[in-house]
Amino acid sequence: GFLGPDLTNVAGRALAHLGVEATEEQRRLAFADRFEGTLTTGSERMPAFELSREERVALGAFFVELDRRGVGQASAGKDEAPREILARLLDRQLGTGVEGLSDLEARGRSIVEERGCIDCHLPNARSAFRAPDLTTLLEAAGEERLAEVLRDGIPAKGMPRFGLGMEEARAVTAFLGWLAEHREPLRRGFEAAERGGEGSLAGLPWFEYE
Repeated sequence: GFLGPDLTNVAGRALAHLGVEATEEQRRLAFADRFEGTLTTGSERMPAFELSREERVALGAFFVELDRRGVGQASAGKDEAPREILARLLDRQLGTGVEGLSDLEARGRSIVEERGCIDCHLPNARSAFRAPDLTTLLEAAGEERLAEVLRDGIPAKGMPRFGLGMEEARAVTAFLGWLAEHREPLRRGFEAAERGGEGSLAGLPWFEYE
């Protein structure tokens, strides 16, 4: 996965302690209990889905069956991951006469890259998650609202809670402001990367079986 661990064998990894003698029904129920907290209240980067026990058991049935199919092998062709493209484009921009980042903007860049914001917020309108364009976030939300979202997230829309403090939020805001100023070359760079790969980044599957 781009954001989280491979789910193809999550049941096998999480329920290995049950042993081979456990029935499929026992595994489904154990899965529902094992991931109750994650699937109802979320975790660091996982939004809260507030799933009922019935829904968690249904997920358990799916993942237990998926695990029975063997070991999955992730494949994403030859396309670069969005975060790799962003890092390359930023380094190119900063190395070709574009005004360099201030200390605050550089810190914001580090936070944005560490948190993987670009994995959802592509700098175009074609995000696979319907997430807002990274280069327009500051204009769309405003500094005050952006700070709230970076602290509390928007679980209902799949935005996880990062718990960033005010200083970290200021750094991210400063970097997003820099991105807004250099929006067009970044967008063109992403479009060129999409055309040069095997397909659109926005349409790239999470994984494919080989």
